[in-house]
Amino acid sequence: MTAEARNNVTVFTVILCMLVILTHVTSEAVTGYDKSGFLYAAVFAVNKLGTFATPGFIFLSAFKYFTGFADGAAFKYRPVIVGRIKRVYLPYLLWVTLYYIYFVYIAKYFPFSIGDLLRYAALGDLSAQMYFVITIMQFYLLMPCWRVIFGIKRPAPLILSSAALALFITRYSGAVIGNFIGRTDFALPYADRWFLTYLPYWLVGMFAARHRGFLVKLKERGAPVSAVFLIIGAMHITLACLSSMGVFYYRFAEEGQMLFIAAAIPALLAAGGVIADKAPGLLTVFKRLETASYNIFLSHCLVLQWTNHVLSYLSVTEITPRLIVRMIATYSISIALYIGYRSIKSYYFSRKSMELRNE
Repeated sequence: MTAEARNNVTVFTVILCMLVILTHVTSEAVTGYDKSGFLYAAVFAVNKLGTFATPGFIFLSAFKYFTGFADGAAFKYRPVIVGRIKRVYLPYLLWVTLYYIYFVYIAKYFPFSIGDLLRYAALGDLSAQMYFVITIMQFYLLMPCWRVIFGIKRPAPLILSSAALALFITRYSGAVIGNFIGRTDFALPYADRWFLTYLPYWLVGMFAARHRGFLVKLKERGAPVSAVFLIIGAMHITLACLSSMGVFYYRFAEEGQMLFIAAAIPALLAAGGVIADKAPGLLTVFKRLETASYNIFLSHCLVLQWTNHVLSYLSVTEITPRLIVRMIATYSISIALYIGYRSIKSYYFSRKSMELRNE
């Protein structure tokens, strides 16, 4: 991957991470505001804007990994899995444990149970963002399959088929299976963390990696790409908001969400390229944030839980003040903790290195 492409990916990664936090920070206001008011519509739109972050991370994971194959790297399965376990799954297990300890001994939501802890770790449902790790690990475990598929010359039929399958899982599977088993209320369990639900985004990222000039072309066509995103995004978010208000039923919400994601990812990538080129000072900030982005992603909901606890203790019940404090605290504390941690770690190892050289 070229330095220019690396910078583009850095900006994209950080923006996705910030959008995940934004979605979780605004969720309380979405459920709390009066649905007939302007504030509800505004917060709903902001919240909805971040809903493409998980597919964006799936796309990005495939794109970054398979760019190496496009550059001629050899495929070795064992190092891939061991590396992902160390860098992705073990930090996840650590944070699941920390969340569980908080919920048991500080928030006192439920009593301690090793069985419950193991179940939460396996299913990724202890906190809102953790299902992503369960999903992405499925893709990593299946890496030999993707390595074979990577060589397909005409990927369009496969991508379209995977999109149809994902749409079936998210929208139609409950009704089809429910009719078959005689249960009208049936919903496919944990469909939001099956790899098949996100397969089209992984495939697009994988095949995009075959084209060396992919990010450059996106940046060059940033204006029309952004225009498409703005049009589709405005239509989808408006329809979803009106539907949530009870104005009408948004019948094709899942299809609209897929179109929204398909428009948002290239638009954000194009924007990332422009930011990387035009704002070198900001790029430096993004690079520092990227090194901590995964831990920020994993930890921010715990910071949010703690903030809620403090607000409740102080009897702050108004939605708008809670929203403002939740936003400021979650972003600032989550980022400050890991920037500080990495700075201390870097300082410690640099001192150690100097001491060893001086001996």
